[in-house]
Amino acid sequence: MREQLKVNPEEKASICNKAFFLWTFPIYNQLRSKGEALELSDLAPLPKDEDPELLVKKLKGIISNNTVDGVCQIDMGTAIWKLIHSDMKKAFFLINVAVFTYVMIPFCLATIVEVIDGTYPPHIGYIAAITWFVINFVGMTTGGNAWTMGIKAGRKALAAVSVVLFEKPVLLSSKARAQFTEGEVLNLMSMDGQTIIQFIMMTNIFSVIPVLLFVPLFFLCFIMGWPTLVGIGLMALNVFVCDFYGKKVETLQARKNTLSEERSSMLNEIFQGIRTIKLNAWETSVAARVKAVRNKEINIIRQMNQYRALQTSLSWATPALA
Repeated sequence: MREQLKVNPEEKASICNKAFFLWTFPIYNQLRSKGEALELSDLAPLPKDEDPELLVKKLKGIISNNTVDGVCQIDMGTAIWKLIHSDMKKAFFLINVAVFTYVMIPFCLATIVEVIDGTYPPHIGYIAAITWFVINFVGMTTGGNAWTMGIKAGRKALAAVSVVLFEKPVLLSSKARAQFTEGEVLNLMSMDGQTIIQFIMMTNIFSVIPVLLFVPLFFLCFIMGWPTLVGIGLMALNVFVCDFYGKKVETLQARKNTLSEERSSMLNEIFQGIRTIKLNAWETSVAARVKAVRNKEINIIRQMNQYRALQTSLSWATPALA
């Protein structure tokens, strides 16, 4: 049996390891060695700067410092930004470095083509090929680290805001609580957290979309001429395909939410009537009811992840193919 991970591998991972997510291998090997009999102690500890108690303390300190006469002068989004702005600035910088390195790739490819045509001597082609390799490596490394930092910032925000999310039901009035079932409240809380982490993860990518889209297209049109229109058409088609899969995920998410609400309400009823269930030995039948709903939920989650994986693959592969 493998020794328990005492330090999170991400903390001591190098830039290359973070770029290609190689630091996840020790965690994967630890889990694989245990099979399905996993316990909380089998997981790697959180990085020190992601300690939930520390992050909650920082977030409440930010809110307290911006409160005048009992009224907070900033919204929650601003407070979250103040909490994670250092990580996000690093992510913005790295993703922009990746984009501007990728802009040089068409020039390298054009030079290689001209060497093949005999316009330039062979040694220019070797230099262009080496430059192309270096640019790709730098772009992948900086882009991967930007993605890792975006995920890290999202985890920090979620850990800190989770306290606020779980305080929301307490602050609701009786009239407001009557409008929702307990399953709906729990579902909305989990969706809030998931939305926060997904939005923060994608923010650094959204920030470079104009540069990533228009600058390479301009140079490609200048270098290659009309054949570039084929690539543009392929990318435009990919937008509609990804949107199609996005709507599929949205539909499945609605079905998943309905099942989650049903399961949460069912569990609440079970806990309230647990004495009656134990007295009549209904544990097996009750567990079967919950498991049936959960199995439906898992099947929908599996379909959602498949569509998301396909959507992400098309989003990253189509520009390179075009």
